[in-house]
This record gives sequence, C-alpha cells and structure tokens, in this order.
Amino acid sequence: MRKISPDLLFALRQNGQEPPEEIKLEAVATLDHWKADPQFTAETFHFAPPEGAEEVESVLRPGRSHQSSALLGKQAPEFVAKGLDGEPVRLADRKGKDVIVIDFWATWCKPCVELLPKVTAVTAEYKAKGVTFLAVNVGEDVDTVREFLKENKLETPVVFDFEGEIAGRYSGDGEPTVLPLTVLVGKDGTVQAVHVGLSVDENIEKRLSGELDTLLAGKKLTEKQAKPDPGDGDRPMIPK
Repeated sequence: MRKISPDLLFALRQNGQEPPEEIKLEAVATLDHWKADPQFTAETFHFAPPEGAEEVESVLRPGRSHQSSALLGKQAPEFVAKGLDGEPVRLADRKGKDVIVIDFWATWCKPCVELLPKVTAVTAEYKAKGVTFLAVNVGEDVDTVREFLKENKLETPVVFDFEGEIAGRYSGDGEPTVLPLTVLVGKDGTVQAVHVGLSVDENIEKRLSGELDTLLAGKKLTEKQAKPDPGDGDRPMIPK
C-alpha cells in the first residue's frame, strides 16, 4: 500500500449527514517504518493453524432467525411510509388481511443488494395468494433508490424510512439496526420471523417459499423458532 485517500464526504452521507456544498475536508495518513519494496517468499504467507482449529467459509453466521427479537409473536409495529410515487403506504391497510414480508435494506449494503432481487421474485409469485411485500429503504433519498432499481431492472415495492426510525422499531431489544433485516408478519398481524443478514450457503428462495406456505396455511412460524439457536450469540456485522 502506497497511498490512503479517505472519502470523508461519502462517510458523512453514510451516517445521514449532508455536508454543505462549500465544505472542504482533508485527511492525511502518515505511514512510518514502511518498506516500499519488500521481498516476499512463500514462507511469508505460510499459515499453520493451531491444533483443533476448524476451517469455515465465514466467521459470521448471518441469515438465521434472530431469536432475541422481542417482536416474535407480537403485533407488528404500525408505520406509515412514503412510496416511490410519493403516496403514503400504511401497514395497517394490509395487517389482518395478507401475509406481509418487510425487508429493510440500503443500496450501499452488499448483502441487501444480493437479497433484494430474491425476495422480490419470490413475493411476486405469491402476490396473488395474499402476500404483500414492502422493501423499506433505510436512510437514502428517492433518486438514489430509483436509479438503483432502474440499473438492476427491479420492480420492487419500495417505501422510505428516511430517518431509520421504522427500522429501529423492528430491530428489537433496543439494539442497532443490522441490515438486511427481513420480517415476516402473519395474517393475524403478529411477527412470525425475524431474519438478520444473508447466509451465503442457504437457499433463500426455498426458505422464504416454505415460510410463506406455512403462514398462508394459517400456521405459525414462531412455534418452530422456540428452541434457541446455539449460535445466536453471534451478531452479524453491519455491512458497509
């Protein structure tokens, strides 16, 4: 590495701050005792795992039901959010009628970008059966999202959570929101599943279809989630 050039304006916008147009930000990184032209050998990159170590694909374990969510089995928090057309979308208009899938996402979140087309496709197949999908964008403006949908050729029913307030209600236990966050609400209006993150080795479409079939049949998912996940203490990181 020879140079570091942090984009501080981008960092501010990620945190929901819009800097004034005339602002100028500079960052200087000083690297001491660095060798600009080191000599590497095969031994340089040799790694000997300690005894008992287990090789895994990832140190994260996302994509599981978030058992600690205080919302499971309770009424889904109400909200009104603006849609892409500027009209208000009310959760109450669908609660008690349809099975509802709520996916909190952002364009800067790589796992969200991978998950969104899959959830969009599955829920579109189930729309005629009584499934409503709301893709709640967290903290971004309408133009950014509209351009993203156009570039990715997605017809996703997006609503906006500009301040992250709605996502905060669904995160549970007063914890920070971790994206992507997918919530399934049964026909009775209760939260039946809360999934955090994206699992790289899971068939998301198959899992979601199975959950929707269960809920449409009038059964509950919360009963299946009664046993704690032994790995539930692992928290997936917020992707940025």
